[in-house]
Amino acid sequence: MMKRLLNLSITVLLMTFTVSLVAQEEKVLMNQGLAVNDVDKRAVEEYLKRIPNTHEFLAKNQKRNKLDRPGLCLNLIGVKPGMKIGEAGAGAGYFTFFLSKKVGTHGAIYANDNDKFVLAALEHYAEESKQLKNIVTVLGNDTDPLFPVLNLDMIVIYGSFHDFTEREKWLNNASRYLKPGGTLAIIDGYYPEHGALTQELVENLCKMAGFIPLFHEDLSRIKKDRSQHVQVFRKDYRESKQGKYAKAEFMY
Repeated sequence: MMKRLLNLSITVLLMTFTVSLVAQEEKVLMNQGLAVNDVDKRAVEEYLKRIPNTHEFLAKNQKRNKLDRPGLCLNLIGVKPGMKIGEAGAGAGYFTFFLSKKVGTHGAIYANDNDKFVLAALEHYAEESKQLKNIVTVLGNDTDPLFPVLNLDMIVIYGSFHDFTEREKWLNNASRYLKPGGTLAIIDGYYPEHGALTQELVENLCKMAGFIPLFHEDLSRIKKDRSQHVQVFRKDYRESKQGKYAKAEFMY
């Protein structure tokens, strides 16, 4: 009888320990922004084998820099050392690494995407290029970036806003992650096949979400064969007596 009770106690302890380990592992994955199960882990490993290696990725980006002028974009939108920035639609991290370098060790980049595989690629490239120290990946959805902090200095959307399917809902949800006076920067091209984006459409969508337009810069004039526009907005909500946010007065 005693032996049976002892075996039962050991079994319960082992089960408790196993559950604890699983919970800890899941917590770590959630902190990284990627809550994946064992099947997903294997799928991610297979995905990483099929994508360009880090050297190829960085070399391709080097060629892209001449066309996209990321340094100019960083200066235009006002990225500074020490900032906490949420990047939406980060993909495999092309612009993420420029943001990471600019904000430095005292800043943080929360790199968001809806695709856990490209976020895995971003983490892979960041780790191998020694840039993971201030980058946190965040898995979001079509209507919410799900950034883990509520006092971001800036949200940046580089070259991906045209892919957003729920723009109005997304902008309304995204605004709560910005501190008062925080800015939203949208950098994208105006092509018919790119979600029919125009300066007016982007501006109106952002106004409806409570953002004040600050400026618009057309970089197409220096790119010649490409459309690229930079639009920056400021969060400026005024809380109503009902506890909801009232529409702000829009000024240029």
